[in-house]
Amino acid sequence: YAWAGDFIDAEKHFAGNGGALAKVIGKVYWRAQSDGFPIRIGGVPSGEAKPPEVRCRGYRRIAGRPRFEYEIDGVSVAEFIEETPEGGGLRRVFEIADAPGEVAFFATSEKGGDQRVSSGRKVGSGWVVLSKEEARRFSVMVGGN
Repeated sequence: YAWAGDFIDAEKHFAGNGGALAKVIGKVYWRAQSDGFPIRIGGVPSGEAKPPEVRCRGYRRIAGRPRFEYEIDGVSVAEFIEETPEGGGLRRVFEIADAPGEVAFFATSEKGGDQRVSSGRKVGSGWVVLSKEEARRFSVMVGGN
């Protein structure tokens, strides 16, 4: 999720056994797709391709902003998240230093519509394919102006 305004109402979550979800109070302007991870190493999946194997390697804060580190099918990925300069949106900056070939990013979300990817070429419905050179560092704008 990404939203603007008030935080969350977690009353039902904390009043029970933790099974109830917290309610987002602010205006949600982006929600990731629920049917899989948006990055594919090796290009756009076809047919009944298996989902990627994603392993979280942790996170750390750099200048107060989160940097997430994970592996996708054994390839290291770093992701920085920051607010857009205009406000009301996010910029996700990805670094995939050792991609063995093309990388595909699914640039459509359940809420917020298409995301704007800094490089690559659109392929099919929602996919952007980046060369291994473009994948070394690219950004995705979510929501905002």
